[in-house]
Amino acid sequence: MASGNERAYRVPKFPVGRRVSTTGHEPSGMAAAAAIAEHAAQEIISKFGNLGPRERRKLVSRFRRHLFPASGRPGRGRSKRSKEITAACLDWKAGMRGLPLYRKHIPRFDRMGYWEQKVKMRTLMDAIRTRNRRERPQPPATELITCRHDG
Repeated sequence: MASGNERAYRVPKFPVGRRVSTTGHEPSGMAAAAAIAEHAAQEIISKFGNLGPRERRKLVSRFRRHLFPASGRPGRGRSKRSKEITAACLDWKAGMRGLPLYRKHIPRFDRMGYWEQKVKMRTLMDAIRTRNRRERPQPPATELITCRHDG
């Protein structure tokens, strides 16, 4: 046991941080890709050597976009939950209500306790109502008429 001024540090079982090649050898595909990247960088510098740091960062970000393409569309992706709500909303619009709706769209609904069922039922119905409200056409905006009161 350590005394007041000493601290016992636990040594991690696995190495922490990046794995660095100690032999200096890279996989053959990696070496070829690195050589192509270096050649492209040298060619860009030789042709456009007067680029400032900001322009160079923009080039790097464009290069990165091709190496790490964004998955799907930008912004919020379609989550599994969103697809589940869409299915529940379609069943609700088709006329399914109450326990059959909850049993179909809430996993393990019958194994839940009373209050947990209540929470899940309310959450599902709130999501359905919100989706329904957003899908309805919005009423046209009314003009505000200002009246001047002299008095």
